[in-house]
Amino acid sequence: MSNLAYLCSSDFDRIYPSFGNPDYDVRDHTVACCVDGVPLLWIALFRPSDLREADFEVKGPDARTETLHAWAPFALKEKAIDQLKEAIPVLHCVFQGWGTLDEHAELLEEALRDAEGSFVTVQLDEAEALHEEGEFRRRFEHVLRHLAAPSESDAEARGDFIELACLEREGGFPPADAFLEDTELREEEDWNLAHLLGTGHFRPVPWE
Repeated sequence: MSNLAYLCSSDFDRIYPSFGNPDYDVRDHTVACCVDGVPLLWIALFRPSDLREADFEVKGPDARTETLHAWAPFALKEKAIDQLKEAIPVLHCVFQGWGTLDEHAELLEEALRDAEGSFVTVQLDEAEALHEEGEFRRRFEHVLRHLAAPSESDAEARGDFIELACLEREGGFPPADAFLEDTELREEEDWNLAHLLGTGHFRPVPWE
């Protein structure tokens, strides 16, 4: 397992649009990927009401067909982009002292608008597998609730965001254009930039 999460944009009205779908083309529909976590600003695209569940028929190691029960966030692209913008002030409160995210959000919006499709979702089963059973979803639902209705417990929300996105606490939020400007970053900063936005997969992304 590669431990990757995938940000997808397509016209397929379903979570995990690549599963058993020959019409799914990673070059058109996979916006970006991320290893070992779900980037912070991908999470910010969604709210609790955007979570969906579905069953999929997949081939197991012994070639037998198995039923996979999956869950994932899913939303209309325009709604997700609006929610991303609304989330930035909340994230600034949660991550006081880490830096600003306005330009990062603009680059993610640009990538989403450049991709085909009306729906946005995240395929996160590989990232979920890195956590104890049930813990990943508990954290995910908690941070979505915090984005929808921020509480005073910013510290608790910050801890869950860090675990889900796999952020380095000493890395902060490096400049959004660090790759384009060939800015020299510390290892922790370089890691965090990738875990704010993800990285290119089979298509270019504006921040690389």
